[in-house]
Amino acid sequence: MNTERLSFSGPEFIILSSEPPVTLQLPGSIVTKKGKSYLSQRDLNVILLNGQCLEVQCDIKSKARDVFNTVVAYANLVEHFYFGLAYLKEFWATEAILGSRLTTEPQILISGKEFFFLDDDTKLYKVAPEGWNDQPKKKTSIINFTLFLRIKFFVNHFNIIQHGLTRHQFYLQLRKDILEERLYCSDETALKLGALALQAELGNYASEVWINSTIFLRGFCQQLLQLLLVTYLKDEM
Repeated sequence: MNTERLSFSGPEFIILSSEPPVTLQLPGSIVTKKGKSYLSQRDLNVILLNGQCLEVQCDIKSKARDVFNTVVAYANLVEHFYFGLAYLKEFWATEAILGSRLTTEPQILISGKEFFFLDDDTKLYKVAPEGWNDQPKKKTSIINFTLFLRIKFFVNHFNIIQHGLTRHQFYLQLRKDILEERLYCSDETALKLGALALQAELGNYASEVWINSTIFLRGFCQQLLQLLLVTYLKDEM
């Protein structure tokens, strides 16, 4: 019996997100310059697509390029040109704008958060949350500054991608974006994608392995569970 499957506890981006962050430091030539001191050094977090958190020690005037190069080197991403660093920013829009329709009727104001990519030459302090620049000059509470490694450029066909690790990053981002409803897909498509994700990570169904086992489905597809429940209820009616 395959005990590895029995001990399976969920997708990697859920497992790794609960682990302690890995600390990275920018090369000394970037962080420490003549006349600089520890007062100019800061910490920021970078979340990888697999859910892992990196704690990057940088300089207050470090550029996005410096952090990006350190992160992709750690993640061993050869085809790094597909990726970029992004930050989450809150936006406000009306229902009319989101639906691309013109109307004179009162509209509901809708808020949310969207990813915005950093240019290579962007200095981190320009996009950091308020108060991050002041540390540790002022003995205040720690201000969290989080960036996300995201796919910036998509391809027309996966055959263009040369490395399996790069393909896996595309898979992780699309899958997570669907789970977080950043990308829309129909219930039927969600059901198929959820089933394929289960098969990819757990293999084909084998009754001798799973008959007395509980599969941890969180993170595969919420729609999958909902549709299975609806189907079961319809069959029982």
